[in-house]
Amino acid sequence: MKKIAKIEELIARVNRGEEVKLNKEGVNPTLYWAYRESLELKQKYLDFHRTIWERDIPDIVKQMRADGKRKFTVSNTASGMTETIQEFIKNGCRLSGMTTVKSHATNWQTGENDIIPAFLLTLKEEQ
Repeated sequence: MKKIAKIEELIARVNRGEEVKLNKEGVNPTLYWAYRESLELKQKYLDFHRTIWERDIPDIVKQMRADGKRKFTVSNTASGMTETIQEFIKNGCRLSGMTTVKSHATNWQTGENDIIPAFLLTLKEEQ
């Protein structure tokens, strides 16, 4: 997964014990946690498995575009996910298909992360 320098800097500050206000730093909290957790699991793409508020999507897309992120996944299984995917599309993404990612939950029997389905989205080129 391609690194996002701004979030890497914030993670380093948090790890040093500094108090960091994500919104004040210009980083969307949903994007921050998706990035951080995707790194921990060594995901191929940035994966959103938690709730994504539709009001945050324009900012998330803008930040990903600025950092050169082209592809990402959404593995959240909320019942309103079709509306969330549609909002990503309205904000300059396209649904590229389906893929698989590591689950963020550990399987109690195997001790491993299960492999689960996820939507694969791609940022369209800016016009």
